[in-house]
Amino acid sequence: MPIHGKIESLDDAIRWIYEHDGRIDTLWEAQLKVNEQNTKRLDAITKRLTACEKRIVWLCAGAAGSGAALPQIVQWLISL
Repeated sequence: MPIHGKIESLDDAIRWIYEHDGRIDTLWEAQLKVNEQNTKRLDAITKRLTACEKRIVWLCAGAAGSGAALPQIVQWLISL
């Protein structure tokens, strides 16, 4: 139903169309602003996650390398 009341004439129908179109445009503008804010927030979160992932990969690689080299070093030390 229209906001201003019943539609009884062509002028009422035209007024309803203008009101409806204005509300839809306002809602879309608000949605686009929210989408832009969410995009910025998600980009910031993605950058932080990427940095954390890189650190984890380096730590895992270091641990794997240490785990592979440590037995060889211990065996070399024992054989001296």
